[in-house]
This record gives sequence, structure tokens and C-alpha cells, in this order.
Amino acid sequence: MAEEVVSFDLERSILDENEIRYTLWGNIYLLNITNSHKLIDFCEIFSIGILGIEGFIAHGQYRTPSMEHIADFSSAFESMPPEKFIIESARGAKKFLEYATDSQMMFEFELVIRQMTDGGILSR
Repeated sequence: MAEEVVSFDLERSILDENEIRYTLWGNIYLLNITNSHKLIDFCEIFSIGILGIEGFIAHGQYRTPSMEHIADFSSAFESMPPEKFIIESARGAKKFLEYATDSQMMFEFELVIRQMTDGGILSR
């Protein structure tokens, strides 16, 4: 059975069904700290890896990237078995969020999931 790694795009229905609140900025879902933790929990339950997180500060209708709030787990993705990466990326994401103290901070997540080449998901 062949498998591939694909980007896991967040969808409004997934967020709504799991009571994860968000701000939609164009086609990007931005989450506050509390809802970022909910998304990380969701990722752990459904074996979704976290490749990266980017922080933004919201200013009315504008957003400013926060260079101090960028997490990149892609090197761990390349070097770890998939199951370990899911655990370690979630752990790293939680640790990363501990340093976000600005209540205006919003986060974008880059997620990844393994699936069979015929489109079926390998693991739950």
C-alpha cells in the first residue's frame, strides 16, 4: 500500500464542529492562543502533524507578522518517523505558544497528514 504526505487544509466545518473559533483573513484561518491549543489537541487526536506556526498581531483591519512568533518543525518532519513527528510537533507547538503573551496575537498553522495514494487516510 503506497502512501504520500499531503498538506492538510483547515476547513470551516472542521473548526466549527470542534468549537475552534477563528478569524478568516482572506482564505487563511487565524486562531487566538486558546483556540490554537484546541487545534493542537485536534491534531493529536487525528494524527495530523504541525509543520509550522506563524504569529500575527491584529490591528483592526490590518495584521502584522511577528518575527518572534514563527515556529518551523519541518526539519523534525524530515528526520523523525511519522508517529513521533506528530507527538513532537504537538509538544513543540504547545511550548511555542507558552511564549505568546500578547492577547492580540493570532496564529496560522501549516499542517500535514499521511494518506494512501488512492486518497484514503492512513491513520486516525
